Parts: sequence; structure tokens; C-alpha cells
Amino acid sequence: PLAPWFWQLTIQIILWYQHSASDALKLLIRSNADEELTAVDQLLAHVHDMFALKQLCSDHIDSIRPLLPTTEQAPDASSVVDGLKDAISQAFEPSDDSAAGAIEHISATVVSASCVNLASQLRRTTSQFRHTNRAAPKAPSAFVSKLFAELSAVELKITSKDTLAMLRTQVCLGISREIARVSIDALSTISKTEASLHRLRKTTNRASHLDQSNDLPVPPGVDLRGTTPASDNDKIRRQIWLDVMETGRIITESLNAATHEDYESLAQLIAPLGT
Repeated sequence: PLAPWFWQLTIQIILWYQHSASDALKLLIRSNADEELTAVDQLLAHVHDMFALKQLCSDHIDSIRPLLPTTEQAPDASSVVDGLKDAISQAFEPSDDSAAGAIEHISATVVSASCVNLASQLRRTTSQFRHTNRAAPKAPSAFVSKLFAELSAVELKITSKDTLAMLRTQVCLGISREIARVSIDALSTISKTEASLHRLRKTTNRASHLDQSNDLPVPPGVDLRGTTPASDNDKIRRQIWLDVMETGRIITESLNAATHEDYESLAQLIAPLGT
């Protein structure tokens, strides 16, 4: 007869805990909104505790299932256990929402820290090939693999597979979105510069195309497939293509995650810049 009261007390304790944990998460996010990875460890600890407590309750309920007798008055003891699991799951719903919000904040922090120098890296790519007679690129830049260093460092602190999957998914979407945005800006700048020079020199070749659409990432008439880029601008385009493709390869093959739709659109757009 005391069992219902004990379960009611259990639910009440869970509700008290999740309210306290949710408040702590919100406070951490607000107080560290402008800092980089300061609050990540604390946020991960709270998220881990939430998932661990939920799993502990679920495992405990499963452990008592074989102990419940089956009688004429209670022919289906499993339905009672299932009802208890549903009650526990409902009690944890606010905690799940808070944990998801914390992981979203951690992911945004990791993406920001990973991509903070992305624009300067692409500017460095431009300077490497501008008026240097450097050979056409054949491999991605070294910075691409380093884009995922922050993610790797945070993943070492995560023990929950669910938390790891959620974080990796969001970070990969964010990094692929950022490299798409920055790459489009860099390619558009190249096209504008190239078009301006062609107009000043009053040359032909691609000039008519570039004059009409001088802000396109890949202007009409530019197709480097099956060729070795000769001009500085085409070498830069090829390097950006290599870097974008390597980013996608790491995400899909090494991390087994998905890329952002903006990245997918970019990959199709810059296909003429590839090998």
C-alpha cells in the first residue's frame, strides 16, 4: 500500500531536481554568453547528471519488473511498470528540453571558436597564390582538419552517446554552414576583382561574362574540370574547392554526420572548380 506514495515522492524529487538543474543551466548560459569555452565543462556536467539520473530511474524500474508477481488481481504486472516508466519520462521532459538547450549553446560556442579565424584563413589562401607563381594546389589546406579540434576536445569530456551524437550533429552543421558562407564571400570577391581588371585592360576572353555577372562565386565560362589552373584566380578557386570538399569529407566520412543545406548548395555550385 505504500508503493504509490513512494513513487509519488520519487516523481516529486525528480521535479525538484529538474527545476533546480534547469535554472542552473539557464544561469550558466546567460552569465557566459559572450565567453568562449568557459562554461562548457559546467554545462556538460549538468547535462551528464540529467541524462544519468533519467537512465538510473529507467534501469531501476526495469530491474523490478521480474520481481512483480502475476496474480488474478494483477494479471499483467508489466503494464504497471510501463506506466511507471511513462510517468518518469513525463517528469523528465522539462529536463530534456533544458539539456537540449545547453547542448545547443555548447555547439554554438564550439562552432564560434572553431571558425573564428576562417575568413582570415581564406584571405591567406588568396595571398599565397596572388602574384607568387606558385604551382596549382593539389591538396586541401592544413587549417581544414583543425576546424574540428575544438569538437574533438569537447567530445573527450562526454560519456553519454546521446549527448555526443547531438553535439556532433549540431557542430558539423554549424561548421559546414560557416565554411559555405565564407567561401561564397571569398569566391565572389575574386570574381569582382577579376571583372574589374578585365574591364580596365579592355580584354576579351571572359570579360563579357564577368562584366554581366561579376559577383557570382563561379562566373559563366569558368570551368576548371580536367585542367590545371594557370591563372592566380583559378588557382585560388581550386584551393577553395579542395578545402570545401575536404570539410565535407571529414564530416560525412570521419565523423559520420551530415552537412548543412547551405554547404550542399555550395558544393554543387562550385563543381566546375574541381578536378
